[in-house]
Amino acid sequence: MKRLRFFLIIIVCTTFWLGCKEEGQLYYLYDSSSIPAQVSDVKITSLPGSVNLTYKIPIDKNLSYVKAVYEIQPGVFREAKSSLYRDTLNLVGFGDTLTYKVNIYSVGKNEKESVPMTVSVKPLLSPVKTVFNTLSVDATFGGLNITFKNESKADLAIIVMSDTASNSEWVPLFTHYTAAPDGKFSIRGLQAKESDFALYIRDRWNNKSDTLLTTLTPMYEELIPYTYFKLMTGLPSDKNKGQGKYVIANIFNGKFGDREDWYKSEDDTYPQWFTMDMGVPVIFSRMKLFQASQYPYVPDWVKEFEIWGTNELSDDWSKWVMLGKFESVKPSGLPDPSYTAEDLAYERAGEDYDFPTSIPAVRYMRFKVVSNRGGGGKFYILNELTFWGQINNQ
Repeated sequence: MKRLRFFLIIIVCTTFWLGCKEEGQLYYLYDSSSIPAQVSDVKITSLPGSVNLTYKIPIDKNLSYVKAVYEIQPGVFREAKSSLYRDTLNLVGFGDTLTYKVNIYSVGKNEKESVPMTVSVKPLLSPVKTVFNTLSVDATFGGLNITFKNESKADLAIIVMSDTASNSEWVPLFTHYTAAPDGKFSIRGLQAKESDFALYIRDRWNNKSDTLLTTLTPMYEELIPYTYFKLMTGLPSDKNKGQGKYVIANIFNGKFGDREDWYKSEDDTYPQWFTMDMGVPVIFSRMKLFQASQYPYVPDWVKEFEIWGTNELSDDWSKWVMLGKFESVKPSGLPDPSYTAEDLAYERAGEDYDFPTSIPAVRYMRFKVVSNRGGGGKFYILNELTFWGQINNQ
């Protein structure tokens, strides 16, 4: 009985081994000389800086994928690939509107390529050119303001350089990366002297625009010390009481990004405001608003706000003048609570706001919150306010 059991086990194991060995050798051999048929009926759609190709896929069991090979710059070639289940190729990276030759190959499962089908394509004006045509640069307090439009939402870098020594040696000042449909950014910390500046745009394929040259003189400004801002508590209409340790003083102490150092309003009705005494008249040039970045784009964030000023302290709004009306807008334009990496970098660096150059010097400042991102009906939170301008110490 034991011997019979032993032989049965040997038979089963041998059968299993032979079966596995045979199964492991089952595969489909494609003819090593087989070359797939070409695609046909190619249609071309020109786009800004790119081209779409659509085509008929050949009926060929050896076909693995389709690829296009093209030259975007002298000696710089790109490939675009598409599986046998798609009939579209997207060709990107063109920097101008020249005519380009594109070779389209059908590639087999044996990696052999068909004879290329060659087509000529002519992309539309690339984003580096169209965005460059919208660039605007102006002098402002302490630096430059740059605005642009990028309707195609292309990934671009806007490079700003300066010939600070006036010796034709251009030094990079700042590179602004964006995929936003439009935008504005500033360069600060520049001296109040006439200087030459240059701007150009580059995309991720190293296509470059022309260069915008300009001569500008930034206006003088200085940081308004936080010690200048003293909370006024005697005005009946002010809403300046925080929740617990989250008091007004926290937003005038230079501590950025500290989740224990916010101001959290006690009141949840809008608009609401508080008043600060700076001790001497100040002309505001610009400000930064730092939201509570630990919770990006939440309903409690400040959305719309106004800055008011006066030299005659009063609770009567007729004695005050509006210095600026602002709105917190994320670069991507996405609805809350969605945001991009660019949105996050923007708010963590502080949201920049410029004041008109014609505003008067004022001793008293009112920060008026018109709405939060949730539309009101809830308290608002704020991390820090920082102001620059010109101080009248006389």
